[in-house]
Parts: sequence; C-alpha cells; structure tokens
Amino acid sequence: MSYENIEDYSSLRLTVDKLEDFLVIEKLVKELGINKSWKDYVRYLESHNEIQLLNKHFGRNEGYQKSINEDKII
Repeated sequence: MSYENIEDYSSLRLTVDKLEDFLVIEKLVKELGINKSWKDYVRYLESHNEIQLLNKHFGRNEGYQKSINEDKII
C-alpha cells in the first residue's frame, strides 16, 4: 500500500539506524518534547538545517539496500 502526499519529505531522514540518526532524534525531542506529531518534528527539522546536516550524508533506504545485497539465494 502506498500513500501520496503533496509534501516531499524524501530529503529528511527520521530513522534510528546510525548514531547520527539518534543525535537528530535526540535534538528534536529535547527541543519539542515527546508528545508531538511527526509533522511537528518535520517542520522543526526543515527550519533547522544544522540538525539535518548531522545525518544527511547517509543514503535513503541504506539499511534495506545493504540487507538485499547481503541476502544469499538458496
């Protein structure tokens, strides 16, 4: 199932796969708290490029692609 969205958030990385991802989430929670919607975190992240830069250098779906590449065909 997929959903269409008017907004394009594909440049943002809101996941915790790497230490840098954790640092981004940690900063968002410290600034906004834990009871916000994902859109509140995204809006804050969009207006704070210095936070985005912490994990922007990782590719999208990097972990998934790594898993696919390491799978063995039986």
